[in-house]
Amino acid sequence: MADLSITAITVVDPATLITDRTASEAFAIGQPMYVSTAQYALADATDTNKLGVKGISITSGSSGDYPILAGNGSRLELTGPTLTKGQAYVLSGSGTAGKIAPFADLGSSDSVVELFVAETTSIVQVRIYVPNPAITL
Repeated sequence: MADLSITAITVVDPATLITDRTASEAFAIGQPMYVSTAQYALADATDTNKLGVKGISITSGSSGDYPILAGNGSRLELTGPTLTKGQAYVLSGSGTAGKIAPFADLGSSDSVVELFVAETTSIVQVRIYVPNPAITL
């Protein structure tokens, strides 16, 4: 498998939506973001300084814009990828920040940050889990 290519997100249940700070870089729909120096930035499983995911962007924008992030408990319908029901999806270790992949795609030296579990082939429940200390494969 490969990183998910999310083209659109529909909020099914907005349990937690976060819009409390600006982004320090451009971001797209479906990208996991963490807080870096008081702004949101793209998270990355290959960099232990970028693991603290706060949510998944349901909007896109540029540096200085306010992303809307879906946090824990939110249910989202993803357009683009076909998901595997029951599969855990994690912060990708592909080396490209802001990507999501199936757990099985992580490689040695990648850190494990769970983002959501697929309820169906298109609907997910966000449940971000960032182990502390980090769990690295």
